[in-house]
Amino acid sequence: MKITSSQMLMPLIKQSSAILFDLDGTLFNLHIQWQDIRQHILSHYKRTYGIEIPEKKKFFKIFRYIRTEQGDQAFQYYQDYMRNQELIALKEKRFEPLKLFTMGIEKMAEHLRFDCFFGIVSNNFHETILEILNQFGSNDKFKVIIGRNDVSNEKPNPEGLIRIMDGYDLLPEKVLFIGDSKVDEEAAERAQINFIYVDDLNRILKIEE
Repeated sequence: MKITSSQMLMPLIKQSSAILFDLDGTLFNLHIQWQDIRQHILSHYKRTYGIEIPEKKKFFKIFRYIRTEQGDQAFQYYQDYMRNQELIALKEKRFEPLKLFTMGIEKMAEHLRFDCFFGIVSNNFHETILEILNQFGSNDKFKVIIGRNDVSNEKPNPEGLIRIMDGYDLLPEKVLFIGDSKVDEEAAERAQINFIYVDDLNRILKIEE
């Protein structure tokens, strides 16, 4: 269920067993030229295989096409390229925390059950997530982290969300996922869990960006 109001959100926070977050655009902004990376992949694929990938806007569709047409080795090659681009951004410190990370999590924590935990489900790589959290001394805030390379199918496939629910024996109605994109919303819908956009959450919690 998509959450849009305080009347919906606050009771849900108080009874949730887990609150899960996307990373880029939700907890942090990573300043990575995703469109340049996308274009590089499309151009390199055409040079390498002599054919064009049909125009697709989302990375998950591009990677699905590569894996289907060329197999796991080609898929992993382009995954590694993306991982390297993220690591370069980290090395150059091209990221910053958003208000949800610096203020919102603490505001939410005031209302949580004692056994509720935080987690991250992101299409960024696991190493990227850990390194960013480590730089802010925040690894212990999140009980579970699932990145792109921890699953066979990234969001909007709900695999990462479902893995957490299965691993911790969680009821879908007691899980809240917070994200910034239609990909996040679709993943939550397919996992049958609650979802709220980060902008709506900030508005309800009165967090100014």
